[in-house]
Amino acid sequence: TTTGEDAAILILDLRDPSGSKVIPLYQPTTQTGVRDHTVVGVDALDWDANSEMVIYDSFNRVLQGDGSSLEYWNVNLLRPDGEIIIPLLPPQPVGFQFGNPDFASTSGRYIVFDYFDQWTQQNSIVLYDLSNGSSSILATTDSRPAHPRFSPDDEEIAYEFTGTDGSPSVARLS
Repeated sequence: TTTGEDAAILILDLRDPSGSKVIPLYQPTTQTGVRDHTVVGVDALDWDANSEMVIYDSFNRVLQGDGSSLEYWNVNLLRPDGEIIIPLLPPQPVGFQFGNPDFASTSGRYIVFDYFDQWTQQNSIVLYDLSNGSSSILATTDSRPAHPRFSPDDEEIAYEFTGTDGSPSVARLS
């Protein structure tokens, strides 16, 4: 990722540098052949256990008729071989955003991510099952992103939170 606005992911092939490529990002739509070019940049990304899919969050900006912008975060799946992008969830209501995704380390079935509710100023850590589309809230934190991550054996999920003294802390879920 980069600190600037860049609506692309660079895939580096370390064995065969000629196989490296830049994949321009877009938001998928339900209309065949139509791509929504609202992606401004990417923050967090992760490969699945088989190195076939990339999950990433993207910051999006949609210009409104009055000149203002609607800005939001969401999560997509990318199959680099075909440059196919699939949204993890359908579009969310205004004020709800999700990001910081992480694939389970031992299988591509589970994903964990932050889900932020602007109206309550609460962030939830969500576990999502790609096989059946079910999800569950594992924990609720303050308004800061928790950046949840699976342990190497998937037995735990670590995340960040603000301690009672205001200092950043790390917690684990089993």
